[in-house]
Amino acid sequence: MINAQEAERNRIGQELHDDLGQRVVALSIGISHLAQQMDGNDKLAADCANLQQQASAVITDIARLSRQLRPVTLQRLGLPAALQSLCAKSANPDGVVVTFSQYGELKRVVPWIVSIALYRVAQEALRNALAHSGTDRINIDLHIDRTGLAVMITDRGCGFAVEHTTTTGLGLSGMAERMENIGGILKIDSSPGAGVTVTASVSIPEWEPSWT
Repeated sequence: MINAQEAERNRIGQELHDDLGQRVVALSIGISHLAQQMDGNDKLAADCANLQQQASAVITDIARLSRQLRPVTLQRLGLPAALQSLCAKSANPDGVVVTFSQYGELKRVVPWIVSIALYRVAQEALRNALAHSGTDRINIDLHIDRTGLAVMITDRGCGFAVEHTTTTGLGLSGMAERMENIGGILKIDSSPGAGVTVTASVSIPEWEPSWT
């Protein structure tokens, strides 16, 4: 089911980018051409400028949604680059600093099913931290060793009592299911006032024999 959902996300993201996004771009260009014909009518020219600004905002939102649904950077450049890009694009007006660090080097290709699972967990955990933690700093760390990968998402915000949190809260059930689907482990460490650390780890047995 998770794989089917990911395929549908990819399809919708592609449609948003290639169809709806391009149609709104065409609409914005049409409004711009119309505004050029409004010489002498300041009110209509101002209305056209306002419509063009709204169209540009819609284009930006469509592009953002498309990236979230279809992580092109992950497909083209791999997990480290995708996590770094996720951090870079998570700047917000409250001034929360989001940083990425990598420990170890990838010497083997990461299976796609592993990459997308770890990326989605990081994406959801980062979204939770930005929305609920009240922190001013979030770290995403990628740890690589000869047996597999681990992604840690850490904030120093308000935290919560893990034992009192339902599995459906904060998208935890979805994250856990993704990790279970690839034979990985999801761990949540937190307590009130002590921040949150989400760790998603997975072993890749075929790496070990040929690691150099």
